[in-house]
Order: sequence, then C-alpha cells, then structure tokens
Amino acid sequence: RRKSFYNLAMVGLTRKRTELYHRIEARVDKMFADGLVEEVKSILDMGYDPKIKPLQSLGYKQVVEFLMGDCDLAEAIASTKKATRNYAKRQLTWFRRDDRINWFSLSEEGTQQILKRIALDICRSININVEYIGKD
Repeated sequence: RRKSFYNLAMVGLTRKRTELYHRIEARVDKMFADGLVEEVKSILDMGYDPKIKPLQSLGYKQVVEFLMGDCDLAEAIASTKKATRNYAKRQLTWFRRDDRINWFSLSEEGTQQILKRIALDICRSININVEYIGKD
C-alpha cells in the first residue's frame, strides 16, 4: 500500500448486526412506500431496457423482476431486503481489512460522544494540539 502524502483520519461507523438489519428493513419498506415501483415503471415506460446497469442495482433489479411478472411484490421486497443485507455484509468485510480505519460503534456510544472522539482522532492524525478539545 502506498503511503499517502496527506495525514489521514479514516473513520468507520458500525452498529450491532441486528440493529443494522432492522434499519435496512425499515429503509427498504420506506423505499417501496415512497414510490420505488412507480419510479421504475416510469423508467421502463420511457423505453429503457430493463437489463441496463442502473436497473440492475439494489431495489431496481427486484422491482423490474416484479414488473416483468417474475415474482410478486412481497417477494420483490423480501429479495431487496436480503440483497441489501448481503451488500452491507460485503462492505463491512471489505472495510474491516483496512487497519487504518478507526471504528466507532453507534450501538454502544451516543452520537455526541462519537463525534467528540472522531474530532480528537482527526486532530491527532493531522498533528493539532488536542489538549483543549473534549472538555465540556
């Protein structure tokens, strides 16, 4: 790995897996409630090929399958949730291999505490005097 010309502070935010999955499921439900099916249908109605790359992305692919009659709506929603969970797992696996990342758990600490710790981490990374930071 090449050494950066810059002082970097790499930060990763994580959650307990059960909490992450709950948030993913709620997000997918909201996407569908907010009109994902109608959005994809309007794109297809404009004449775009359902096999184009953008329509193969998370959510879009499953809605295309639903609109083409390959599955029902409940299956499309469940498939989107599963694909999104799997994508999140792959992202975490990939990022966790990078030992430069300083991880913070949103499940274990409050937002303000994490923000304070991130600010300290950044200051240390770029050699800023941090004596005054972190005092309430």
